[in-house]
Formats: sequence, C-alpha cells, structure tokens
Amino acid sequence: MSNFFLSSLILLSTVIGVGVFALPFVLVKSGLAWYIFWSIFWLLTLSLFYLIYLELLLKSGGRVNFPGILANFIKPIFRFVGWLLDIITYGVTLLLYLLVVSEFIPELIPMNPLLAKIIFSLISFVFVVFNLKIFSRLEAFLGILIIFLTLYFAYFGFTQGTFLSISFDNKPLAAYGPLFFALSGISAVPVMYDLLKDKKKFFITTSLTYFIIVIIYFLFALGIVYLTSGNVDEMSLVTLKKYLKPQVFNLSIVLLLINIFTTFIEMLYYLKRGLQNEFNFSSSLSNIFILFFIIFLSFLPKFHFLSLIEFLGNFSLSLETLFLSYIYLKLPREKVAIPKIVIIFLSVFILIGFIHGIIK
Repeated sequence: MSNFFLSSLILLSTVIGVGVFALPFVLVKSGLAWYIFWSIFWLLTLSLFYLIYLELLLKSGGRVNFPGILANFIKPIFRFVGWLLDIITYGVTLLLYLLVVSEFIPELIPMNPLLAKIIFSLISFVFVVFNLKIFSRLEAFLGILIIFLTLYFAYFGFTQGTFLSISFDNKPLAAYGPLFFALSGISAVPVMYDLLKDKKKFFITTSLTYFIIVIIYFLFALGIVYLTSGNVDEMSLVTLKKYLKPQVFNLSIVLLLINIFTTFIEMLYYLKRGLQNEFNFSSSLSNIFILFFIIFLSFLPKFHFLSLIEFLGNFSLSLETLFLSYIYLKLPREKVAIPKIVIIFLSVFILIGFIHGIIK
C-alpha cells in the first residue's frame, strides 16, 4: 500500500464520522448554493491551514499539541488557554457522542438512555486505564465501512426517492459550523507527514482527500434530502429508520457506535497524555479526573444534536483556527510558504462565522 494512499485513508477515517448525519438537515437550511460555497471554502481553507499547522509543528522541533504551539509562538501562559479550549472542544465532542449513544443503543438493547451513557463511558474508561487498543488497528477499516455506508445511503436516497418540490431556507451561514465540524481532522496531520515526509506531497494529498470527502458528503446530503423531500431530522439517521429495513438500520447503528467508541477512547487518551505531560498528573490522578469528567458529562441534560455541532464549528474550531492564523501571520515573511494575504482573506470569513456563532 503506497504512503499516499495510506495517508489519504488515515485522513478519510479521521474526518468521516457522526457529523455527516447532520448534513442533510443543514443542506435544507442553507440551500444548495450556500452549502456548495462553504464546502469549497472549507476544502481550500483546511488544506491550507493543516499545512500551516504542520509548519508550526516542524518549527517547534517535535510533536507538540495545540497548547504547546500557543506556548511556543505566543507566550508560555497561553498553554493554559490552549488546554482550556481543548477541554471545551473535547468535552462538547464527547457530550455529542454520548447523545448519539443515548439515542441509538436503546434501539439495539432496551435500556434507559442514561444507563446506556454510563455503561458506554465506563467501558471506554476501562480501555484507557488498561491501555487497550484493540479497535485502533481497525480504525482505517472502520472508516472505509462508514464511507461505504454513507455512499449506500446516497444511492438509496436517489433510487428510492420521488421528486417533490423541496423548500430550502437559504440561510447563508447555516452550513458554516456544521461543515467545519464534519470536515475537521487535524489529529491526522502528524501521522500523515510521518508517512509522506514532504510538505508538497502532504498538501496535495490533503487537498485531493478533502475533495473526495466533500463529494461524498454532498451526495449523501442531497440523496437523503431527495429521499425525504426535505423533511429530515437534524440527526438524519433517525429519519432513515422509516425507510430502511430493520437489519440495515441496526447494522448502521452498530458501525456508527463502533466508530464513536474508537474516537471516544482516542480523545480520552489525548486528555490523559495532556494531564500527565503538561500538568504532571500521575497516571492514577489522570484516570480519576477522566472518570469524573465523563460521568459528569453523562449526567448532563439532553442537548440538541445540531446545537452541539454548531457550537464546535462556530466557536471552538473557529477560535483554534484564528489562533493558528495569528501565529502564522507573525512569522517572518521569508519563513512562510503561503502568501499572508491569502490567510488574511480566509480568516475574515472565519471571523465572521465565529462572531455569528457567538451572537447566535
């Protein structure tokens, strides 16, 4: 398997996940024109900003995380700002996953949604405590299955739907945050570069892979909107239950839950490493913190699926990207590969989305 194909597969499996199921509803709210605009915008922006992130990683002389980059290029105190932002981002993402767990595990095994979240959290915690990485080796394979599942839903929608007049809301910023979240995959950057060993190859691979993902997302969103005549839930898998055979629906849930489980564990590993490396927590103290954190999240009231996604895209991820933009613009001109005017232009759009998210 070539390094190009393997690195592309890593980005695909990192990016495609639960966020894709919000896109049909988002397409109805934004309309075709704005959905396509933001898809192209994020394709270009993420390809460039992941190159910026890679540049900053390399200039830091090793594998640092986002808080480490803030500390190295702004001020050491910003390490804590970065970790606060990371904890918010990861906490809301974990909360989003627990919401999906509470929605769909009872579809497979009759149980109280709260109990489903607690059991899921405790099993994930056990994997982290004992450093079990059974599913990590299957992550790329699971990613491929999710891709095929998404394409199957698109095919099913186009072949089973009947054309009716679909009313789009045409809200300009409706797709901004959800598409940002659904396309984010920054954790794949260091792994991809380790394989490619070249920034030009990295940029080409990232751009082509994001082009494929954007096409897959658009086909899926349009297919489901066509199938449902625009009457789709913000978590489209809920709507699909009415159209799919029980066996197909249950298989879809199983694949989605396994995908969430692997990502959930990886995020807990990230938090644990951060507590140990940045704050000198012992392994035991880190485990206790993580346990209380995920149990706390499990007992929080139910939030709207799309609201959590919009918060992540409009606020957390946008703020992280603006920090990267600020750092990059501070670098000497002779040490940058991307024209600063391009980054300023893209950052203006991100700032607009960020401010809109705060106001909303």
